[in-house]
Amino acid sequence: MRTKPSEAETIELAESSIHDGITLGSRGLCNDAIEALDKAVAVCQNFKGHSDAVTMLMAAALGNKGAALGDLDRLAEAVECYDAAIEIYRQLVKRDRSAGLVGDYAVSTMNKGWALINLGREEEGFRCHEKALELRRQLAARADTLQMLGRLREALCASDEAIPMFLKLAQSTENPKLASALDSALNGRKTILRKLQS
Repeated sequence: MRTKPSEAETIELAESSIHDGITLGSRGLCNDAIEALDKAVAVCQNFKGHSDAVTMLMAAALGNKGAALGDLDRLAEAVECYDAAIEIYRQLVKRDRSAGLVGDYAVSTMNKGWALINLGREEEGFRCHEKALELRRQLAARADTLQMLGRLREALCASDEAIPMFLKLAQSTENPKLASALDSALNGRKTILRKLQS
């Protein structure tokens, strides 16, 4: 009788399948990417027990599957995947506000916004972008707090996670709040770098 996979085995299998899915998607092999990401989802679903690490991998697999579906113009299916990933991130962020987790939540939210916009549902899409912006602002504020505490390397990492999202959102919309947030994040990053160099 086969034993159920351990948490470590589940994580290893899921990470491998997600990596395969991302690699295949980057090569334009989106159907193969979806297959690999479905495998990761199945591995996570089959895990019996509670594990935030497995749950995070489930969200990552769903978010990346959404991206692959979007690349195939299967936008409604992409939105469903993003919704599932966002719900998982929402629950995880209630317990853990780490920069990486908040950043992944923001990316799935932003990508859902793009899919909705491409479906002609601009108002809903822009609301998603506003939420993604709010999440990224939290990262920028975290960078400021870490900087004040003298934890400059951590502050730089949080800043480096926030800025790309601001830049991507800036390409899609003329939003004065976004311009202000981007300017503030860039200035904060310069200050952190100056302090690290001194």
